[in-house]
Amino acid sequence: MTHPLRLPLLMVVLAATSACASRSGSSGNDTVAGSPDAATATMDAPRLAQLRPDTIALGRGEVPTMVLTGSGFIPGATGAFATGANRVRVGRATIEGVAADSSGTVLRFPLPLSYTDTTARGRPSSFTPGQYPVSVVTPRGTSNSLTLTMIP
Repeated sequence: MTHPLRLPLLMVVLAATSACASRSGSSGNDTVAGSPDAATATMDAPRLAQLRPDTIALGRGEVPTMVLTGSGFIPGATGAFATGANRVRVGRATIEGVAADSSGTVLRFPLPLSYTDTTARGRPSSFTPGQYPVSVVTPRGTSNSLTLTMIP
């Protein structure tokens, strides 16, 4: 025999869940944190899958063209002041207003060999040999990072 209070309590919980989902703009199909599908709940946040090249020779003095592939980038966003512009972080350097392709899966940009170091009061800095974390920042969040290696 079912306990008489179980059914009304279940209905109240479902009603409250549906009401909260409709106010937050959710479809009500959200996943529970810790469930196998929880990663899909943050599908809009940027995600890096690959960077090319993954190694740059600094001694050449050439400005390399970087290609980042992934998902969740803002398509067509350009300019430092554009709403939703993609920002790419390479170590302490930030490249503003990087445009993504129309599907929001590819970023292509020249990587300057010198940059303004925001942690050193805006002083100009240059990349030196080493490994640098690369990530993408959008209004939806910050991606995972991949490693870019710079050699002499």
